[in-house]
Amino acid sequence: DLSAAVTSLSRHGASTACAGEGMRLQTALVIFTGLSYASLGAELPADWLVETISTPTTLSEPTQAPKLVKVMRMLILRTDLPPTRHSQSRHPSTSRQFDSTDGLVSLSNALLTRTFTFSPAFGTVDLVGEATAVSPLATSVLRDIAPEAVVTLDGTTYSVGGLGLGGQNHSAYYNRSSAALTADPDAFTYVRHSTSAPVAPVPWTRGARHAPNVSWPPKGLHLEVEFEAPQSAPEEHQRVSLSVHYEMYQGVPLLSKWVSMSMSTAALQEGEAAAQAGAESKMTPLQILRSGSTGWTAKPTTSAKARFGADAKDKDVVVTSVVVEMLEVNAPFAPANAGSSGALSPAAAQGRLHVETDQAHSTLVNWGRDEHWADETDAGANEPRLNTTYEVGPGVHLASVDEFTSFRTFELLVETEEMERQSLAQKQIVRRLAPWTSENPIFFHIADASSSAVRAAVDQMAEVGMDMLIYSFGSDFVLETDDPDYLAAIASDIAYANAKGIEVGGYDLICEERGNGGYGGNVGNQWDTVNEDGTFGLDACFASGWADKMTDYALNFIDVTGLSMLETDGPYGGAECSSTNHSHHVGFEDSVYMQTQMTGRFYTDLRSKNVFINQPDNYFYQGGQKTGMGYSEDQYSLPRWEDLSVSRQGMFDDTYYRTPTQGWMFVPLVDYHGGGDAAAFEPLSEHLQEYEWALAQYLGYGTAACYRGTRLYDTDETKAVVKKWVDFYKAHRQILISDIVHVRRPDMQGIDAVLHVNPQLSEVGLAMVFNPTQERVEEVLRMPLYYTGLTDAAKVTNSEGNTTTMNLGRGYDVDLQLTMEPMSIEWFVFERT
Repeated sequence: DLSAAVTSLSRHGASTACAGEGMRLQTALVIFTGLSYASLGAELPADWLVETISTPTTLSEPTQAPKLVKVMRMLILRTDLPPTRHSQSRHPSTSRQFDSTDGLVSLSNALLTRTFTFSPAFGTVDLVGEATAVSPLATSVLRDIAPEAVVTLDGTTYSVGGLGLGGQNHSAYYNRSSAALTADPDAFTYVRHSTSAPVAPVPWTRGARHAPNVSWPPKGLHLEVEFEAPQSAPEEHQRVSLSVHYEMYQGVPLLSKWVSMSMSTAALQEGEAAAQAGAESKMTPLQILRSGSTGWTAKPTTSAKARFGADAKDKDVVVTSVVVEMLEVNAPFAPANAGSSGALSPAAAQGRLHVETDQAHSTLVNWGRDEHWADETDAGANEPRLNTTYEVGPGVHLASVDEFTSFRTFELLVETEEMERQSLAQKQIVRRLAPWTSENPIFFHIADASSSAVRAAVDQMAEVGMDMLIYSFGSDFVLETDDPDYLAAIASDIAYANAKGIEVGGYDLICEERGNGGYGGNVGNQWDTVNEDGTFGLDACFASGWADKMTDYALNFIDVTGLSMLETDGPYGGAECSSTNHSHHVGFEDSVYMQTQMTGRFYTDLRSKNVFINQPDNYFYQGGQKTGMGYSEDQYSLPRWEDLSVSRQGMFDDTYYRTPTQGWMFVPLVDYHGGGDAAAFEPLSEHLQEYEWALAQYLGYGTAACYRGTRLYDTDETKAVVKKWVDFYKAHRQILISDIVHVRRPDMQGIDAVLHVNPQLSEVGLAMVFNPTQERVEEVLRMPLYYTGLTDAAKVTNSEGNTTTMNLGRGYDVDLQLTMEPMSIEWFVFERT
């Protein structure tokens, strides 16, 4: 009797009340058996399969729970399970009725559940947003069944899994009581699955550079499902091993998904036996071989010909295209108008299923119309469909790589259409899966790389408490060198800085505009991108030998000098390359994929040495830590007050989708892009009001700025202002780097404000309020404290140090009575009473 099988799990995310005020059930699944209870996996045998119940369960005492009944048909893979491995033979191509307890496996964390079936083929049969306090009903995302992935090999397209849905003439909804599942005999079919803990794709030291001490790798569960080609596939395709990977994380309704492919072990062994240098072929692309006066030599590459000799063309397989995720979703989870008939979703414009990828370039998150039933006049056709794929390629030759790994698709279920809540939820992706982005040194860009200038700046930085000096662009700093005298001189200056507690970094233009005619200087035509017409491009190709040489320069410089930060301007920006003789790609079709991979490996190599990385791009999930936030470079040539106003508007807007520490801003202490005296902040003592605003607004937003010049202060008064705001930042650092609630956007017609929130801290909120007008302002500003976690009252301390206790209104808010002088800034700290 399945109704007698009870598994008690929280449907509220935060807690479920038990035993009076109660036992908290978060992401762990708890089994109640008579008088005892234990986490799933601790006492439950691996072959026990457990039925779940769909409504919240409240148990006042463990003795009230029914005894656990052994059920052999369903497995719940919790995010805290130990590793397991399962195999199952292929199912015949048959159609059968859907049975909610027959042959299913679910990946769940009590906030999000994805359920798969094995029969008649492997595939997703449900994706459920579980009930929470905000959204009290569990909701199914799906309205139809789609393949787990779609791959095209040598121009032949295959579904992965092969599950389909028959028995209905539409795809507008998914009636589980009458739906018939079908199997595609020409699809890649299930072989086995296994579970394991997530593995860190990028090395990171928890808590480095004042980052929050979050778990890394993230806590959760990784499910790998292996597939094999159908018997109808050509022989070379049957040598391809394919896996679909799913990863779910504790405490957040987030799923990560990707695809990997490789030649079968037998095929690779055959190829390696034919290779002239089998051991060398296993080298990773960024293993550095140093020799000769330049410190660099060409590296061996792994190609199809190297592995398979003269038979390479017949044995190779090209990954023409990959669809990593395809979901047929109900309208509220898709962006407005992604589906049919002009009817708008009741949710916000972006929908309740937020989807993005981990790649900076050439991936697509496509929301479109399901036109499978387009000819039906009354079938509810053209509903929303999600498809994540490549814009170009990938075009990878499987015989040339150890393994093809696709981009990762991140799927986050949001429980409401409210913009601020969606924003806060979306930023949990980068906070959990790229936590190095929360490192937050205060840095200074030195515009003069001479030893005397550097040491003078270091002395000033130590006096005011800054963390990191960066050799700026235009400072005459050179990264791309092996000159021992130059390296020794830089090492001496870095040692001087380190002795005063200051880290040192440097700027280099690494890829874009490093080709033929590029403003950064040509790295050599043999390493330039090649356009489709055969001409050389403006960029260097980062899947050529230049990637090896650039990496060698950087790693050697870091090892010899102690440099601990790189600002890598112009990383690979997504351009194709048609060269057929570059080291790490075959031709046009795989050039984007391989350049993206090489850039990611470059950043991962830097992270392995704990190097802090500024990169004006989106390589966050490969190790990048900051990019430009909220600005165009030209705005720093505006007059100072205009620059500050436009920049604050940009930060306000960008922090809807970036955390404060993901971006940098810019303060041109000396002239930048030709703005002249009206734009530059030097002489600092003559423009002290603007300089203080810059310090206050950037440090107050928790966003690092590049203060670029030759000094931080020129008088004691200037020094005191710099130290005041650095001390402010350090005193409130953890709340300032927390997420932002947007209170009032800057329009320069009145006050503007933001509120940092973090209910895990003692300072649960900090508001920054700006009056950029020439008038005294007296008004009441309502401060929304819901996301601070406060419920009844708040202890409020203003910038003058005055503290009061304020009761919260019904909307979890307080009214601040403001009196602000012209061109003034105030801040307020919120704590528990």
